[in-house]
Amino acid sequence: TSGGEVILTPTVGAEFSGSALPAGWTGTAWGAGDSTLVGSGVVSVEKARVYYTAGSFTPGHSLEFVATFTTGQWQNVGWAADSEFSTSWAFFSTKDLLMSSTDVYARTSDGTETLIAGNYIGSPHRYRIDWTATDVTFYVDGVQKAQHTVALAENMFPIASDNTVDGQAVQVDWMRMSPYTSPCTFTSRVMDAGTSVLW
Repeated sequence: TSGGEVILTPTVGAEFSGSALPAGWTGTAWGAGDSTLVGSGVVSVEKARVYYTAGSFTPGHSLEFVATFTTGQWQNVGWAADSEFSTSWAFFSTKDLLMSSTDVYARTSDGTETLIAGNYIGSPHRYRIDWTATDVTFYVDGVQKAQHTVALAENMFPIASDNTVDGQAVQVDWMRMSPYTSPCTFTSRVMDAGTSVLW
């Protein structure tokens, strides 16, 4: 990965390193004032969405990511069947018009919403959404926080979105989707000092 760690190869993996979105990802504005910035190892999204366009997937996958939610309205990171959120989706989300701006919720497109107890606004946390044919399970920092019994049968893809211009962008450090290829082979690069040295 971009930090030098070695992991098994995920089905979908985005480190958001460099200065542009990785191959297979696109950014689309929700409206005027949109901003999608890749830098310092994160993608910052405001009044826009960033999503995977190289394929969509059936139930039976887990999506894991490190994200920093802020107090902006309509910040959503997770699964979606389309980039307009008009059909199936499963998110970690900040408030809409009916919710508090200082909390994170687990939400699914059947209308189920679960408040994630604790303070998760303004600092990075590791989130995971396990999606099966019969339910969606939500984890924060390795601890299960919610489970929604809902059949989301449409193909979906990873997405991160913010729908308000308020200077409060949602940031995503990385996203990875299971399954992970196994076994894998890692071949180290050659480290040539250019002269005789003691190791």
